[in-house]
Amino acid sequence: MPGFLVVLTKLTLAMISLVAAQGVPPVKEEIGVSAHSFGIDQVTLGSGRWRENQDRTFTYLKFVDINRLLVVFRSNHKLSTAGATPNGGWDEPSFPFRGHIQGHFLTAWSQCYSQLHDTKCRDQATTLVAELLKCQVNFYLHPSPVRGTCSFLGVIIAKASRKLLLTAA
Repeated sequence: MPGFLVVLTKLTLAMISLVAAQGVPPVKEEIGVSAHSFGIDQVTLGSGRWRENQDRTFTYLKFVDINRLLVVFRSNHKLSTAGATPNGGWDEPSFPFRGHIQGHFLTAWSQCYSQLHDTKCRDQATTLVAELLKCQVNFYLHPSPVRGTCSFLGVIIAKASRKLLLTAA
């Protein structure tokens, strides 16, 4: 399989070089901007299916137990799990991508607060970040010599923070 990828990459690069050498013009010239960005707080849903979905998601976001989202991070860093049981599926403690789902919740809580101004969502996001920071600091102070004891996201955060701290020193 790797040989196939090498051939495919070389073929793709050759085609790009050929097109560039011929000076092929763009299909359509730039005619100006026809779309502009806007903030999520500028969007309001009326009644209907989309609003029902938003309300259902909003209710679920307020229901989620942060301690369960943090079990893998806390246990990997020898911090208290606050008696929470681990989630299953993608957040199962033995799953390679454990820890990635928390980013989805953080995004959802942030958007919920931005859109609906719900302080519970703001507090959930703030708490999650503060608790992940505790894990990050603990990992910096006591790096794990065993590969895989951190969640995937935790390893990325820890490496980035160490690099920043060493650069700033």
